[in-house]
Amino acid sequence: MSCTEEEFKELLSGESHIDMRKLQDVANHGVPERVRADVWRYLLEISKPDKAGEDRLKKQQHQDFQEMKKTNPEVTKKVRNQLKRFRVKDKGGFFQTSEVRASMENIIATYTNYNTDIEYQSGMLFLLGPLVYLMNSEDDAFFCFIALMKKIEQDFFLEGVRNKVARFMMYFRSVQPELFNHFEEEEISSNDWATSWLQYLLSCELPIDGVLRLWDTYFAGELGLDLHIYVCLAIIINCADELLELESSEIMSFLHHLPIMDMDKIIAQAYNIRDEIMASAEL
Repeated sequence: MSCTEEEFKELLSGESHIDMRKLQDVANHGVPERVRADVWRYLLEISKPDKAGEDRLKKQQHQDFQEMKKTNPEVTKKVRNQLKRFRVKDKGGFFQTSEVRASMENIIATYTNYNTDIEYQSGMLFLLGPLVYLMNSEDDAFFCFIALMKKIEQDFFLEGVRNKVARFMMYFRSVQPELFNHFEEEEISSNDWATSWLQYLLSCELPIDGVLRLWDTYFAGELGLDLHIYVCLAIIINCADELLELESSEIMSFLHHLPIMDMDKIIAQAYNIRDEIMASAEL
C-alpha cells in the first residue's frame, strides 16, 4: 500500500537518523511527486541516513562537482546535436528549455570526464532526463546519475547487454509465443527495440511519469534492477492484443513510443511473471 506525502515527510524528518529499511519498504510502492527527489537521494545513497554530517556532505558534493572538469568538446557536440531531436513525454515542455538542455550537456560532459571507461551513448541522455527533471540542483542530478550508472554499467558493454537481450527474448517466446511469431513474420529484430528497453530502463520509450514510478521500485525494492526484465515482459503481455493487429512499421512506432500505463499494475504483474519463471525453472 502506498504512503501519503505527509507520511513520507514524517519519515524524512527524523532528527538524527533515517530509517532506511522503512523508507525502502514504503518507497517500493511509489513515492509522491513532491518528496521524490529527497527520497531518491537516500535510495541512491547520495544522502546518508545519519543526519549528523548532512550539511557538510552536501557542501562537499557541491564543491567536488564545481571542481570537476566540465569540458569535453567531442561529447558536447554529440549531446547538443541529439538534444535537437530529444523528445520526452513530459509536462509543459520541460526538456525544451535552454537552461535544462545546457544542464544536461554539462552533466554528460562532466560524467564522461569522470568515468573514462564508458563511452558516451545517446541513451545516456534519456537516463539522465528523469534525474534532471526531478532534482533541484545540477550537482544532485550529477551524483544521482553516477549512482544510477554504477547500477547498470555492465549493460554498457556489449557482452552484458547481449546476454540480457538473449534471456529476455527466450522469456518473450515462452510467455507470448503468438506475438513472438508475429514479430518474426514482420521481421522485427530485437536489436531495433529490446536492446533499448533493457539497456536504458524504458527511459526512451515511456512517458516520464511512468519512468519515475517504475524507478521508485527499482531503487527501493529488494530485487532492484533485476526486476526490469520482468517489467518488460509485463508490458509486452499487456500490449499483446494491440501489437498483434499491427504491421511492421506500426509495431516499431508502438514499441518506441509506449502509451500511458498503470505502472502499479505492470510492476505487480512483473513480480508474478518472475515467480512463475523461477518456479518453472525449478521443475
